[in-house]
Amino acid sequence: MNAFNDVYIYETLRTPRTKAKPGTGISSLSSMQIMKPLLDELKQRAPGAKKLVGDMILGSATQTGEQGANVAKLAANYAGWTHLPAMSINRYCTSALDAMAIAAGKIATGQDQAVLAGGVEMMSRTPMMSDNSPGFMDAQIATSASNLPLGIGADLIANLENISRADADNYAVRSQQRAALAIAEGRFKRSIVGIATEQGLVDTDSAPRGGTTTEALGELKASFQKMGDMGIDKALLAQFRQLERIEHIHHAGNSPAMVDGASLNLMGHKNAIELLGLNPRGRVLAIANACGDPRLVLSGGIDAAAKVLQQQGLTANDIDLMEFNESFAATSIYCQRYFDLPDDKFNVNGGAIALGHPMGATGAMLVGMALDELERQDKQIALIAVSGAIGIGTAMLVERV
Repeated sequence: MNAFNDVYIYETLRTPRTKAKPGTGISSLSSMQIMKPLLDELKQRAPGAKKLVGDMILGSATQTGEQGANVAKLAANYAGWTHLPAMSINRYCTSALDAMAIAAGKIATGQDQAVLAGGVEMMSRTPMMSDNSPGFMDAQIATSASNLPLGIGADLIANLENISRADADNYAVRSQQRAALAIAEGRFKRSIVGIATEQGLVDTDSAPRGGTTTEALGELKASFQKMGDMGIDKALLAQFRQLERIEHIHHAGNSPAMVDGASLNLMGHKNAIELLGLNPRGRVLAIANACGDPRLVLSGGIDAAAKVLQQQGLTANDIDLMEFNESFAATSIYCQRYFDLPDDKFNVNGGAIALGHPMGATGAMLVGMALDELERQDKQIALIAVSGAIGIGTAMLVERV
């Protein structure tokens, strides 16, 4: 049974992902300013969209400062879409995929004929954790709530699943090489909208380093060793008695890159084709949320992916592609092993380790990557999954139209 049988994805747009470094890429612009070109482009591609769209839902994982006060509504008004009520949501890194899930529900139940869904994260201007939540910043509260640092959770997964630093570094190099090849071959061009800055037009992802080698990564120090030494490792070893020690394998080179970026997907009912003036690209088959062991932090996307397949009576053999957000190398390796997916089905164009992870925007970007690749390969079904903090996960099955 597919509750979303009539929900289609008409278009997927995104900005380039550029390094979260002031003075580079799109960092000179605010969240509202980088959303406007996406909304402007959508009007060009779907002439009937502005009249038909009834809402806009944007994910944003750090809702403070420039990304506070309902950045979705502010962005809608800034771009001239003042009729949209618009709302911002935060489910950490799954936010944009959850924005699409909410949009699908509104369309399936007849609340709206069309909805915009995506996310925005300017990590150069609104840094991760700058909202200073005591759930993460207060050590006592964080410990009581099992809110472990992301990288510690990834290192724990590596130890539990016998994933070595060499495994992680090899995976990271593969991600870099695949992303560099995809950019060189123009595989992302349909979805990327160029952003005008004072320095000129930015229309290419800038984070990938295609020349990365395992030798170079081997020189980098583990990022979370000091944190583990402060008592977290001791606490984890008391809970996971099968481990003798925690080997910290993640560093800047095999962790997701911090970037700026925004995504915007146009979703609508199948009856909206003529009104939108655009043929759909994909159909939503199913959506699932899950929450795994919070101590593993970033395994929730795997749980959600397994859940959505089970709900549809499918196995990993039934899908053509999987886009799993590369929230650290070990988590991605674990996911690929869990579903026993061959390399030609899993993150075939690289992922967040190379391209970067604008937290609140990534999920919708992955849907665009999946549809782009299904079209390029003339394949049919893709599974998109994202893990968030504290065990959260969201997954979506889409079918190419």
